[in-house]
Amino acid sequence: EESGRGEEARTARRSALELDGRCYEAQVRLARSCADAGASTEAERLFKKAIALRPDYPRALEELAYFYHLHGRLDEAQALYGRISRMTPGDPQAFFNLGAMHLLKGENALARRMFEKSYAIEPGSASRSNLALIYYYDGDYRRALPLHEAAARESSEHYEWGNLGDTRRQIPGLQDQAAAAYRRAVELAEKALSARPDNPAEVLSSLALYYAHLGVKQKALAAIARARRLAPAFLPGIQRAILAYEAVGERSLALAALREYLERLGSIEEIKREPDLAALRRDPAYREIVGNRP
Repeated sequence: EESGRGEEARTARRSALELDGRCYEAQVRLARSCADAGASTEAERLFKKAIALRPDYPRALEELAYFYHLHGRLDEAQALYGRISRMTPGDPQAFFNLGAMHLLKGENALARRMFEKSYAIEPGSASRSNLALIYYYDGDYRRALPLHEAAARESSEHYEWGNLGDTRRQIPGLQDQAAAAYRRAVELAEKALSARPDNPAEVLSSLALYYAHLGVKQKALAAIARARRLAPAFLPGIQRAILAYEAVGERSLALAALREYLERLGSIEEIKREPDLAALRRDPAYREIVGNRP
């Protein structure tokens, strides 16, 4: 039923654009809706049209950069994030996003510099969590741990507790503490769902991962199935499906989700950097699906 409401929303936004073709907000919202529905060419066109309307306003630039990021067009995303960081030099998120592109491209020293700059601007829980990511994906879990612990203590966001669970799980002897973090993440995600979030597929796909790492297989599968049903073209949801299926021992489903993710032009870099997909990457079927991608 959610996908039907999404189409109604897109129709309403198209009507708004027919009335006023220079409505920036309607352009951005329709572009995002098209992106979520898998209409990538139309989404990109609308994002660029919105940018042309207000080239000095960062909203559409951020949306298009994220769109490029999800589709593995990292150089284009990086160029836009760099432009945004110059437009908004006091915004810590701008430097975090730029750092994320360096990280995905394997430019870890540059990524760390951007994350540290983001943290210096605003040393709060979000910046701490962002800085922890560079340590996590470097495999330096013990250095990431206190940053994720501090971020989680100060946050009521489910993903901060999920990040903490992920980090604890990578450190021998902390499995019980990881489970406690995931249980808190489940509690917060369930609360977010009951509050009717703007993007329930985002929350549900994260919830599936928390259940998967807690060993609650049926709830994990149910959550990811519902997330996919609500937003079948949502790339982060497909990426989390790969992780969730792999975590509960459903390799064939993980490989099928990987195939769909790449068919929808998801970024292979997101798959290559995940420590939880190391075993999947050794599967001969993985190379068959990935083909000649670098």
